Amino acid sequence: MAEKEKKEAEGTEEAGEEKPKKGKLFSLIIIVVIVLALSAGGYLAYTMYIGPKFIHQDKKAAVAKDKKTEGAQKVGVFLPLDPFIVNLLIDGEGARYLKMKIDLELEGEDEKVKAEAEKHIPQLRDTIIMLLTSKRYEEVMTLEGKIRLRDEIIIRANHYLGKNKVKGVYFSEFVIQ
Repeated sequence: MAEKEKKEAEGTEEAGEEKPKKGKLFSLIIIVVIVLALSAGGYLAYTMYIGPKFIHQDKKAAVAKDKKTEGAQKVGVFLPLDPFIVNLLIDGEGARYLKMKIDLELEGEDEKVKAEAEKHIPQLRDTIIMLLTSKRYEEVMTLEGKIRLRDEIIIRANHYLGKNKVKGVYFSEFVIQ
C-alpha cells in the first residue's frame, strides 16, 4: 500500500507539472490574442477617427499660412457695406436675428476698382440678404459655418463684380440674437 501511495504522489506531481504547462501556454495564447485585438482596434480607431482630424487640421493650417503670405504681399481696396439685419430660418424655436457688417476686399490698389464696385452695391446687398435669410442658426453659429458663409459671399459678389474681383470678406460685426 505504501508503494501505491508513493506512485499516486509521483503521479500527481507529474500531472501537476503538466497542468501548469498547459495553463501557461493557454494563458500566453489568450494574452497574445487580446494584444492583437487591441492593436487592431487601436489602428482602426486612429485611421477612421483620429488620423483624419489631424490631416484636416494640417491642411487648414497650410491653407491659412498660404493666405497669410498672400495677404502680406498685397492688400487690396476695401469696400465697407452697411450692416445687414435679417431673420434666420427657425426650427420651432423663437425668432433669431442676425446683424452682420462686412467689408469686401477688392483686387487692385486704386480707387477706380472701388468706384466700379460701388455701382453694384444694390446687387451685392440683395444677393447677400438672400443668402443670409436662407441660413439656419446652427449653420452660422460655428466657426466652420462662418467660413463657409464667407466663401459663399465671395462667390456671389464675384458673380456681379467679375471673376476674382473680391479677394476676401471680413466680418466687422456678427451678432445673433
